[in-house]
Amino acid sequence: MNLEPELLAELAATFAMELEEQLQQITDRLLQLEQGRGVDDADHYSVIFRAAHNLKGAAAGVGADAIATIAHRLETLFDRLKRADAVPGSQLVDTTLAAIDGIRQLQSVWRLGETLPAAGEALLGELQQLLDEAPLLLTATEVPPSGAGESAAVANEPPAPPRVDAAVLVGEANAAPRHVPPPAANTNRLVRTDVRRLAAISVLAEELEMSRNELQDSLEQLDQLTCLLKSLTRQSSSRGLLPWARSQRTPQTEVVVPWQEESEATLRQLRSGSAILRQRLLHGHQQLSRVSQQLRENVQQLRLEPAANLLRPLLRTVRDMGRELGKEVVLQSEGDSIELDRLLLEGLRDPLIHLLRNAIDHGIERPEQRRAAGKAAAGTIRLALSHAAGRVRLQVSDDGAGIDPQRVLQVAIERQLISSDQAQQLSVNEALEWVFHPGFSTRSEVSTLSGRGVGLDVVRANIQALNGRVTLSSEPGVGSQFLLDLPLSLATDQGLIVSSQQQRYVIPATAVVRVLPLAHLERTELAGQPALLYESRPYPLIALHQLLELTIDPNTHAMAPAVVLISHGWNSVGLLVDEVVGELEMVIKQLRPPLRRVRNISGATVDGSGNILMVLNPADLIAAAHRSNVATLPMPELSTIKARVLIADDSITTRTLERNILEQQGYQVLLATHGEEAWQRLQQEPIDLLISDAEMPQLDGFALTRRIRHSERLRHLPVILVTSLGSAADRERGSAAGVSAYLVKSSFTGETLLKRVEQLLATAAAQPQKKRQGA
Repeated sequence: MNLEPELLAELAATFAMELEEQLQQITDRLLQLEQGRGVDDADHYSVIFRAAHNLKGAAAGVGADAIATIAHRLETLFDRLKRADAVPGSQLVDTTLAAIDGIRQLQSVWRLGETLPAAGEALLGELQQLLDEAPLLLTATEVPPSGAGESAAVANEPPAPPRVDAAVLVGEANAAPRHVPPPAANTNRLVRTDVRRLAAISVLAEELEMSRNELQDSLEQLDQLTCLLKSLTRQSSSRGLLPWARSQRTPQTEVVVPWQEESEATLRQLRSGSAILRQRLLHGHQQLSRVSQQLRENVQQLRLEPAANLLRPLLRTVRDMGRELGKEVVLQSEGDSIELDRLLLEGLRDPLIHLLRNAIDHGIERPEQRRAAGKAAAGTIRLALSHAAGRVRLQVSDDGAGIDPQRVLQVAIERQLISSDQAQQLSVNEALEWVFHPGFSTRSEVSTLSGRGVGLDVVRANIQALNGRVTLSSEPGVGSQFLLDLPLSLATDQGLIVSSQQQRYVIPATAVVRVLPLAHLERTELAGQPALLYESRPYPLIALHQLLELTIDPNTHAMAPAVVLISHGWNSVGLLVDEVVGELEMVIKQLRPPLRRVRNISGATVDGSGNILMVLNPADLIAAAHRSNVATLPMPELSTIKARVLIADDSITTRTLERNILEQQGYQVLLATHGEEAWQRLQQEPIDLLISDAEMPQLDGFALTRRIRHSERLRHLPVILVTSLGSAADRERGSAAGVSAYLVKSSFTGETLLKRVEQLLATAAAQPQKKRQGA
C-alpha cells in the first residue's frame, strides 16, 4: 500500500475506530440475545451479521486479512444461528466474545502495510480452531432468565437446552446465503476528527473570549473619557467666557473669542466623535459576544458524546466478573443518552470499573446466600445518570450485603488508624469515610478481583482529578450507593479566588472542603506541626505564601484572615490566606512550553476584568505542606459555643459569609452544600437551628422545610430561609412550608440574621418540653 506515512496513520486510526464500533455492536446484541430479548424479531441477528460483514469489508480494504478471515467466520456463524432460530448459550457467547477479544489483539499486533507477525499467526490459528468448533455449541431457543430487563446483562450460567441437530447446520452451510437488508440511510452527516483538533479550536474560542473582555475594558475606558469631556464642556459653558468676551470688544478679547470658539467647537467634535466611536465599539462588542458565545457553545457540544459509549461496554465487564466469581449479576443503566465531555468519559472508565468490581466482589452475595436472605438469586447493580444544577450525578448502587460501619471502624482500630475513643464519636457517614483510606479493606483474603491493597482511595483521587466528588451511603443487608457528582464538561470549572501577599490565586472548588475564619478555631498538633481540628479530623496548617515561597511584604495586612481546608484523595491541609475574594467560573488554560510543568500551578485563567490568575494545584500544595517544617502559627482560643447551627447553601460565598457572622458570635456552625445533604446531617447530628437557601440542587429549601415539619423528631426545629426570592408569592410558599423566618438577600444584613437567630433560639429555649433537635 504505497501511501504517505501521514495518510497511513490516519487510515489506521480510522480503521481502529470502526473496528471498535462494530465489535461493540456485536457484543451488545450478543448479550441481549443471550437473555432471550427480542428473539422473535430478527433485528438482533441482522445488526450482528451486518456488523461482522462491515468489519470484514473494512479489514479487507486496509489489508488486514487475518481480521477479515475471523470476521467472515463470525458472519457465517451468526447466519447459521439466525437460520436455526436459536438463542446462543453461554458457552457459545463465551466463544464469540473470545473471538472478539482475539480480533482486538490481532489489530494491536498488525501494522498497516505489513505482514502479520508470528505471534499474530499463532493467534489467528487459535481463533480459527475456536470458531470451527463453535457450531457444535449452537442451541435451540432458551427461556430467558427471570429478572432481566431493558439495558441489563445477566452474568449467570443458564440451564443447558436441547441442541440443534448438527446435520441441519451442515446443510445450512451449503445453502444459498439469505438476503441481508442494507443498513438504513443515515440522515446525519458525521465527520470523524481527532480530539486534539477540537482542543485547538477550543483554545481559539478562549482567545476570542479574551478579546471580547479587552473590548469591554476599552468601552469602559471610553465611557470615562466621555464623562471627562462632558464635565469639561459644562465647565466651559457655565463660566460664560464667550458671551462676556464678545461684549467687551477689547484687543485681548479679540484674541480670546476665536480661541474660545475653536475650543468649544473642538469639544463638540470630540463628544460627537466619541459617541459615534462608542456606538461602533458597542455594536462590535455585541457581535463579538454573540459569536464568542455561539462558538464556545458549539465547541463544547463537539466535545460531548453519549454516556452510552462508556456504559455499554460495562455490560460485558459485569458479565465476565460475575461468571468469574460464580455470581448472578444484573446490570441496569438509566440516562445513558446524556452527553458528557469525552475527556470526562475517558477519566470515568477506570473508577467506574473499580466500583463495579467492588460491588460484585464485596457487595453482591452468592445465589444461595441471597435466597436465604429472601432476595432474588440474581443481584442488581444500577447505574443512574442524571443532570442536577448544571452538573452530572452518577449513582452506582447495588442490592447486596451493604457495608457495616461498625466493621469498618473495627478494622480502622485494628490497623491503628484511629483510637477507640475517636471511633465512638464518629457518625455513620464519618465511619464509612474510612473505606476511602489508602489500602483500606475489610477482607483478609485475596481474590482475582480485589483484596490487593488497591482500594477506593484510588476512585476518590480519580474523581477529584475530574473536578468531581464521591460520597458513599450504605445499609447492611440492603445495599450500597456511591454518588459521583461531576461537571458536565471539563472545559469549565468553579474556583475559589484567594489572596496572599497582595497576589490573587484560584483554588479549584472541588478541592475545597470548607472555608473557616481564623478566629474560633481549635488548635492541635500533628507530628509536631501546627494543625486544626475540624469534625474530629486534624488538618496540617500552613500559610499559602510559605508554600508558594512568596516574599513577605511587611506593609501587607490581611483584610479577612481565613483558613481554606483543601483535600486531594485522603490527604488534606489547611491553607492560611489573607482574604477569600469570591467564586469564579473559569476556563483553565494549560501552561505552554517551557512552563509545561510548574510546581504548585496547574494552569491559568482570566477573571471578568481580564486579569490573569494562576490556578493552584491542590495535590502539589498538600504534598508540599506535608513535607514542610514551619513554625507554629499563633492561634486564638476557642470561644464558648452557644448553639449548633446548620447552614445549607450551594454557594461557597454565601456559606462563608453566614458562617463568619455566626462564628464570630460563638455559634458552632456546620455546612451542607444542598438540601439532601442538610437532611442527612439532621438525621445524624444534634442541630439547634437551620439556615437554608431556597434554590438548591437535589432538594430546595421549601421542600427541605416541609420534610422537617413532617418529621416527628425535627418538626420544632427553627428554620430561617435566606433567599433572593422576595415576591409575595415566594413568601407565601415559605409560610406554607413552615419556615420560622424569611430573609431576602437584597436587604440582608449580619445584624438582621443574628437578631432572628437569637430570637428563634430564645423562643425554643423557653419551651422546655421541646428537646434539642436531633439529639
